Amino acid sequence: MTSKQTTADVASPNGAKAELPKRPKLSTKVEEKLISLLQSGDWLPGDVLPSERELMAQFGIGRPAIREAMQKLELIGLIDIRHGERPRVAMPTVDRMFWGLSETVHHVLTHSAGSLTYLLEVREILEMQMARTAAELHSPETAQRIRDALGAQEAAIGSPTEFIERDGLFHLEIARASGNPIAIELCRAMFSWLKDFHSQWVRRPGLSALTLSEHRTILRAIEESDPEAAALAMKTHLNRANSQYATDNRMLPRTRA
Repeated sequence: MTSKQTTADVASPNGAKAELPKRPKLSTKVEEKLISLLQSGDWLPGDVLPSERELMAQFGIGRPAIREAMQKLELIGLIDIRHGERPRVAMPTVDRMFWGLSETVHHVLTHSAGSLTYLLEVREILEMQMARTAAELHSPETAQRIRDALGAQEAAIGSPTEFIERDGLFHLEIARASGNPIAIELCRAMFSWLKDFHSQWVRRPGLSALTLSEHRTILRAIEESDPEAAALAMKTHLNRANSQYATDNRMLPRTRA
């Protein structure tokens, strides 16, 4: 290959042009090495990372590549960077695990046909089980928190934005009754991911009142310690809500594999 040729100019044995794979950026190599060190246990949560100068010497590259790699690690929640301090290994938390996905999930839901349908299916499976578990395990205190969340939503019926927020709190309190931190944070994250896609339908006449009625049915089954009735009430509620999502967002119909 001459000095004027690009990777696209390289010919394959049959004469066709073939592209050579692009070499990864220096910052990507540094990022991968640092992730490997973090996963190996060489650095533990709270540990201070080497300085930029030390990393530059260790990897034999300049400051820009080091900084870019560190910014990527911060973005995915592996390290914490504070002004005037050296980066530290982030403390692992379940909420960071999900919130680090937020922008990517929103992009996928907006531009990938069918993804919203699949996420709503996952939400239905999760929340049916959360309602079932809440009916099995709820205490007087957790039941009261669900009741209070429903009362707050009823009080917000004249404010669509607040009504949506209170809707999410009602579902979150049901998840909290399970005591499962991953389920709790996944429920919280999914509601956040979906919020932009149902900001219009609650403004339609009658839908807020219908939502509250369905929530009361779910709460009643939980308070009566009836797991299957709670799961069925949640399924009925989400099926109705999901059909509204489909109408408002022109979702693709679910097809069999």
